[in-house]
Amino acid sequence: MSETKVKKKNQDYVSLKALVMMQLKNKINLNFLKNKKKAFLRLSLMLIGFIALTVAIYFVFYFASVLRIFSFSLTIPNNVLVFIFTIMMLLSIITCSFGLMKSFYFARDNQILLTFPVTKTKIFISKLIVYYINELIKSVTFILPLFIAFGAVNSLPFYYYPWLLVCLFIVALVPVALGALFSIPLMGIAIVLKKNRIVELVSVAVFIGLVTWGIVALINIIPEDINIVGSWGTLFWDIQDFLAGFARIFYPFTCLTTMMVGTVVNLSAQIFTLNTLIYLVSFIVGIAIVLGLSFLIVRPLFFKMASKPFEYQKKIIENEYKNHKLPSFWSGVKKEFIDIMRTPTKLYTLLLIAIGLPVAILFLNRIFSAMSVRLAGTYMTIAFNILIIVLFSLSSNSALAKVYSEEGNAHYLYKTNPQKYYISLLPKLVINWVVMICSIIAATLVFESFAGLSVFNTIMLILCLLCLFTGHLFWSAEMDIMNPQFEQYQTTGQNINNPNENKSILIAFIIAILVCGISLFLLNENANTVYWKIFFFSFIFVAYRVYMFFTKIKLYYLRPYREEK
Repeated sequence: MSETKVKKKNQDYVSLKALVMMQLKNKINLNFLKNKKKAFLRLSLMLIGFIALTVAIYFVFYFASVLRIFSFSLTIPNNVLVFIFTIMMLLSIITCSFGLMKSFYFARDNQILLTFPVTKTKIFISKLIVYYINELIKSVTFILPLFIAFGAVNSLPFYYYPWLLVCLFIVALVPVALGALFSIPLMGIAIVLKKNRIVELVSVAVFIGLVTWGIVALINIIPEDINIVGSWGTLFWDIQDFLAGFARIFYPFTCLTTMMVGTVVNLSAQIFTLNTLIYLVSFIVGIAIVLGLSFLIVRPLFFKMASKPFEYQKKIIENEYKNHKLPSFWSGVKKEFIDIMRTPTKLYTLLLIAIGLPVAILFLNRIFSAMSVRLAGTYMTIAFNILIIVLFSLSSNSALAKVYSEEGNAHYLYKTNPQKYYISLLPKLVINWVVMICSIIAATLVFESFAGLSVFNTIMLILCLLCLFTGHLFWSAEMDIMNPQFEQYQTTGQNINNPNENKSILIAFIIAILVCGISLFLLNENANTVYWKIFFFSFIFVAYRVYMFFTKIKLYYLRPYREEK
């Protein structure tokens, strides 16, 4: 190879690396690495979380094996792993498809990247690499603990674990390769819906209505009397048939799982077999073909869309109408409502969580009501219902941990606005608050219809849940104000790994578990006084969080404006 070609390849590598690093910096906040203490603390917490998740999954598998739920032997069959792994992969493919659609065709940084002295092909490849790195991180975070726990329970040989790390590099490629292809039809649907708001709203309503109807119909199939012990012989084989059928339907993921964990031969697990080699070669070839198709089909479309960002935008027709002046606060609320209606992702997520919460409570209590439980079981049922309601409702607040950062460089307007700062900030929280309050009340009433609570206890429980939700809502918004991600949203329009969202979700889990534990403890002490006691603690929580929110934003927004880092 000539010196010129070698030099050109080195230049190509350097430019591609620069593109990837620049996009990674915009999509994933790595500022904590600049400080050794913060980096050590963050990495330590990540390691602890990884170990905790692995241990939790291990104990679930261990008790399932001891109770012989899935097998007569003290093991977990591969089909169980296939079921869990397939669900995780399907979710990754869906999220990656939507993410790549936005990154390829609607990202704000496309116009900036196209001005760089690099080829469009390098830009396209760099975007795929960025999403591959993100999927690799997700695989290490969530998939690796699952497979480690599976290997520990089934006593797989020591070389299984390094082989698992090798396989993860292939696993992370699957959502990226398929997501790139699926981004094309998703982009077409997005364009059609953006051009016709009525069609979009009707589609949302029909989709959510059908999903809700389908889930409720399935819930109604649940028998009124479930005797697990008496019918376990039949139920066990029903589980086996379901898992086997699932593995056949999703055969590619079954092969991928087998490639990673091997098969059982003569009652012993064998990782490296002929099937392992066949599946490995097949997946490498398959991924190469899909990526090749993406290069041939998706790449030209990406060039066209990135070069003409306004070609597909909806034409705005200005109509004369009478301007009805609203107070500043309600004008802000109206603006946020319009913004949510114009952003399908926000709308779908909020409505699915809001509708999913009472449906989930209905499902759980239909099962619990069909089972004969003792008094202790009844208390656990109540505590578990509280856990689910708190977890669902508080998790919806993660969207508010980026609500101010999404303004990008326009955030300075909050400081230069002559009206009081909270007049501009609070409207961004109202829509989520109102929708989820309705969902919490609906879920609590569904629970009350099964539990038979008194009117007083029902009101106390609703107030308690509303206080917890509202307190966490203000806390999530405060996180975004004190640790904004302006640069990421300004350049890309999205943030793949927002630390504020992750922190909000983590706190939601902690609060849900604490409230569940406290509720169970108080129920065992005195079931008649538990609800007003929980309300007392939740009221203190919301009062403190509201106070901290207004205190911190007052300090932040009343000081002279300075350029944010």
